[in-house]
Amino acid sequence: MIGGDPSELVTRVDGATSEDEPATVALPVLDARDHPKSLASQTAQVVMNVEDRQRMRSFALILAILGLVGALNEVTVYRTGSTTLRLVATAMLLGVSVGGMLLHFIGGRLSENARVRLTLGFVVYLVATALVEALHLGVLSAFQSSIVLVMFIFGLDGRKRFVFPLATLAFVVIGVPSLLIAADVIDDPGVFTTPYATPAERVSAILGMFVVYFAAFWLSRTIRRSMQAAVERASEAVLRAQQHEMLLAEANLNLDAVARADARRGGRYTGTIVGDFRLAGIIGRGGMGEVYGATRTSDGRAAAVKLLTQQALGDSGAVARFLREVQMASQIRVPHVVEVLGTGEAPGGEPYLAMELLLGHDLAWHLRQATRLPIEEVLVLAEHVAAGLQAAHAAGIVHRDLKPQNLFLHKPDDTRGTWKILDFGVGKIQGSGATLTGFAVVGTPGYMAPEQVRGGAVDASADVFALGAVAYRALTGHPPFGVAEVQAVFDVVSKQPPAPTTLRRDIPRDFDYALAIALAKNPSERFANAPELAQALRAASRQDLPPSMRARALAILRARPWGSVIRE
Repeated sequence: MIGGDPSELVTRVDGATSEDEPATVALPVLDARDHPKSLASQTAQVVMNVEDRQRMRSFALILAILGLVGALNEVTVYRTGSTTLRLVATAMLLGVSVGGMLLHFIGGRLSENARVRLTLGFVVYLVATALVEALHLGVLSAFQSSIVLVMFIFGLDGRKRFVFPLATLAFVVIGVPSLLIAADVIDDPGVFTTPYATPAERVSAILGMFVVYFAAFWLSRTIRRSMQAAVERASEAVLRAQQHEMLLAEANLNLDAVARADARRGGRYTGTIVGDFRLAGIIGRGGMGEVYGATRTSDGRAAAVKLLTQQALGDSGAVARFLREVQMASQIRVPHVVEVLGTGEAPGGEPYLAMELLLGHDLAWHLRQATRLPIEEVLVLAEHVAAGLQAAHAAGIVHRDLKPQNLFLHKPDDTRGTWKILDFGVGKIQGSGATLTGFAVVGTPGYMAPEQVRGGAVDASADVFALGAVAYRALTGHPPFGVAEVQAVFDVVSKQPPAPTTLRRDIPRDFDYALAIALAKNPSERFANAPELAQALRAASRQDLPPSMRARALAILRARPWGSVIRE
């Protein structure tokens, strides 16, 4: 937590408190429209596409040189054969040289669509040039061996919808005339002819060459598949390592917090009566306050009483913040916000806040046990928390620090339990002007909305963003923005979308669409309220998001694809 007590206490049995998990994973730009199931396969595809572009530029330069050499040979060496074919071949080879130069030097500066169109046009032109050159030099000339190189390089390209039709075009355009000439159906206009070979022998030689062409093409496709599989395995290993690093850092933060809590020890007020509550041992402790287990003397109800420490009393900001929490928590009376049982002052003058004693553990504890929650439990969590946020927002209160440590599953018996929102200590009453921390950034990195990170105006949509981030964490098993230095998180939350949830193969892809809206950088693009987000997640679990909502999410993802770095 920033701008307040880093060990802010919440009412819970285990007393565990912590800061939360910020940061970044650097991932390639991915197109949300393709949306394959595995982020590793997306990453591999991006790497292979970059390799395709680099290889094609190098090959274009080679073709430019070969085209120029071929044109010079046509002019200076080859004097026999058809004059018309020689002139046409010379002109077309010069065209290959010019086209190869253009593709090599300016192809990288064009848009993707323009570059693809230029490449396709160049390949079709190259096939036509190969036909003319084969006719001029001879269908059984040494020139035909160069087509093996073309087929091999061409087969390495990843765009199947272009590769196979163009390869078929090359086989047909070059193969049919070659077979007709070899069979003596039409005259051979070539410089290099084979007058002593029979038609059957020539046809056999042509078919043999095309078997070699096909073998070169098939081999290059096999090599590409192997390369892509290897890159995908490497990418997946890197992604898993990054996730494990994030989870380890998160666990370290939580272990440090547990050590700081120093729970269940006797305190200054153990055994005394504060207001209507008899205090027992300390069940939670932080830099600014202590939480005591307690019993209400009037009816014996178990409670938790939070008091400021003597040191905190000298900090006017800490006192004001505590009183703000008392004010806010007292205004919300719903099952999904921890219930306030009373407030007042202890005998030493310390203000106290008495709340219901919660039995169970917070979400951070549950995620430490199982890394992530089943989808149905995430849906229940979102629905309960959304109901609590809706009540807070209706009272004009923004929580501003929603995170796993501030969501508690209260299970007094064997029922499924009730999720409750804790700690409104950094909350803000809408319309009340400046916050208690002035212009300081308040909240937990990694779950803060971009406008909150930048220190701008914060409203209920910031809590919607935080709930989306919590749902993402519980679904995927890793934080949306990682764990790293605070300043790095500020930059990432403001500019970088998270990785798709569908890195987990059992998560329906509609979750990406729902969470894309919840985690939109622009507050106006998010859900209008928390229950709307919870309803969208429920629909996503059934793959039943409304078409209008999918279109809305795709518009956000096209502008800022998940897993991409946004530079502003």
